[in-house]
Amino acid sequence: MPKSTFFNLPKGKQSRILDSAKSVFSKNHYRKVTIDSLVEEANIPKGSFYQYFENKDDLFMYLFSEIGVEKKLVLDKVIEKSKDLNFAELITELIAMANDFENKDEVIIGLKDKFLKQCPQEIKNRILNDLIPDTMNMFSRVITHYVDLGHFRKDLDIRKASFILTSVVINIDKFELDNETNYGEVLYDITRLLEKGLSKWRPF
Repeated sequence: MPKSTFFNLPKGKQSRILDSAKSVFSKNHYRKVTIDSLVEEANIPKGSFYQYFENKDDLFMYLFSEIGVEKKLVLDKVIEKSKDLNFAELITELIAMANDFENKDEVIIGLKDKFLKQCPQEIKNRILNDLIPDTMNMFSRVITHYVDLGHFRKDLDIRKASFILTSVVINIDKFELDNETNYGEVLYDITRLLEKGLSKWRPF
């Protein structure tokens, strides 16, 4: 997380620093990104960088948190516009829009590639740990909507159901494709199974 000094900067300068960092990280191997390359692209003194961030990992993680905020706004609009869909259709639509967002330009594609293939596992885990609660909250809202409609049982554990769905989404690429043509098909089938469970689940 940036230091308070960064948030005291004018919004325009904050955006310039972040945009330049996105460019550097997206175009270069993570290990080869240096503080010198970041400050050169941002046109700021090296000493200023350390007034704003602890290190390049700190900056990289913040970039993902900011991208997450942008993506949340997009997905919130999908939820509001698509509540007439059944549960599986809405979840599939959300994941499709999330994928569209992540592939909308070369910078985000590059950052995602660095996250998946190059950044240290510790940094990846910290980013995921920040992502999971936000994803669970989004799915909790969706599940609550279908509870309120009477489609799902009133006594189901929404938090645990949201955790299951979040775990599936985050790890969907680990599923070995067999007869399925793509992960979207797998996700839809799994969501349909979950939908049946939420509708018919009984306490033990």
